[in-house]
Amino acid sequence: MIKAQGLSMEAVKRRIREQLLVERMIRRKVSLRVSVTEEEIDRYLIANREKLETGLAFEARHILFVPGAGSGEDGWTAARRRADEIYSRVLAGEDFGDLAREYSEDTGTAKNSGRLGVLKRGELAADIETAILRLSPGEHSPPFRSQVGYHLFELDSKETLAGEQLAQARNQIRDILYKQKYDTRLQEWLTEIRGKAIIEMRL
Repeated sequence: MIKAQGLSMEAVKRRIREQLLVERMIRRKVSLRVSVTEEEIDRYLIANREKLETGLAFEARHILFVPGAGSGEDGWTAARRRADEIYSRVLAGEDFGDLAREYSEDTGTAKNSGRLGVLKRGELAADIETAILRLSPGEHSPPFRSQVGYHLFELDSKETLAGEQLAQARNQIRDILYKQKYDTRLQEWLTEIRGKAIIEMRL
């Protein structure tokens, strides 16, 4: 194979020797000078938490109050009144699922106690998802207006970056930050080498 490529064994050995020398030099001048701290990982995690949590699951219920078709702002006001009335009953301790079955105007979920099912982050409209995920499990939202109507939400459960998932996320962040720093340091070193080469040529 070597002969077919027009090379000699010595040429191949020389090429491998040069590659090893380059790798050793890069390791000394670049790799060993790059590190990622836990504080840097923490800062990245805080700044990008929402993106990192995309795909995590949550379960919620809702009770929906829809304004009458063609009723304009009066319909929205009436829907809000109905939502306020049921919300006060939720706060008084009445069962959310029972109220959803009796009063929710979303016929698809009302018969199932208002359950929206298991959802992945990013599946719902952003404003609705934000309203749900700002709740703690077991907590209820005040009436929330969407394009459809007024909702009352109850969060049943949500996955968060914790335990094994958090450890995996931190490892991914470490790799991302290391690559960014490595690429930056490599470019700096190559620029430095080119600068020295130009100076030597001029001398």
